[in-house]
Amino acid sequence: MPASALAGFLLGGHLAALLAGSGSALADAATVALSGLIAALLGVGIAIRLVLRQPESRLPVIATALVVAALVGLMLSRREADRRQRARDEVPTESTPPAASAVPAPPAPDAPEPGDSLVGLLEFRGASAAGDFVTPLTLRAAPRPDAPVRFVVQRLAELDIEEIGYEEPAVVVRGTQPGWLRLALPDGGSGWVESPAGSRYTPLADLVVNRLNYLTLAWDRRVAEAPGVAWRGVEGIDPGEPETPAVVHGSRIEAGTLWLEVSVQAYSPCEGDGAPPDVARGWVPAWTAGEPTAWFHSRGC
Repeated sequence: MPASALAGFLLGGHLAALLAGSGSALADAATVALSGLIAALLGVGIAIRLVLRQPESRLPVIATALVVAALVGLMLSRREADRRQRARDEVPTESTPPAASAVPAPPAPDAPEPGDSLVGLLEFRGASAAGDFVTPLTLRAAPRPDAPVRFVVQRLAELDIEEIGYEEPAVVVRGTQPGWLRLALPDGGSGWVESPAGSRYTPLADLVVNRLNYLTLAWDRRVAEAPGVAWRGVEGIDPGEPETPAVVHGSRIEAGTLWLEVSVQAYSPCEGDGAPPDVARGWVPAWTAGEPTAWFHSRGC
């Protein structure tokens, strides 16, 4: 009898402790309760087996041993859970990197523009008759005062120039940010400059409206009935003509794209008498393949 009681006690307590401590994931309150239940069930099974063999003498002792075994199993499993939790708490964890600085990121050096193309012209008022700047222009790699210096320009001729009017030079602008313009150089380079005092910037949307216009080689010989929809080819024009006479009536931004409303003309108004007839009227994107679709003759006919 003492041997049976001791066996029940050790078996129930040991099984409960092992079940609770078999892995770190099991060492929690739910596992403690489950292990105690399993120990009790095992004990009941053992008790039934022993009672069936000797029902008249061993039932009280075996029942007591099993209850004590379950209680001890719960205690051991709880202690094992606490030990494992302390061990996990003592293991150093990888430190979390500090949060990133709240300093805002600087603007991109080259803010995206349509094909990195001409987006407007800048007229200077700070140059002498010979084209020398009263104050040299500092062109930077990004539109901010602390950005690295890319170029220092002394003369207007060092920049990429187009005529905005009859013998009126203006600098090609390839990008804009609030208070900043990205000026182009003849070799394809560019740099950002704070909008010079006294200068005047004219964006493409205003630059080409109601001038002596033409459609450039970038134009694909099609117009749309509305911006981006119902395209149709234009007939009755010379496909090899590098400058197709046209009138730009206005502009509109649709879904982030600048569109120009144009009338394609049969011939240049500089030819013959009277206004030339229209071949087609519709909408074209302001840029095609990264180049302005429409431009103008700055010196007239």
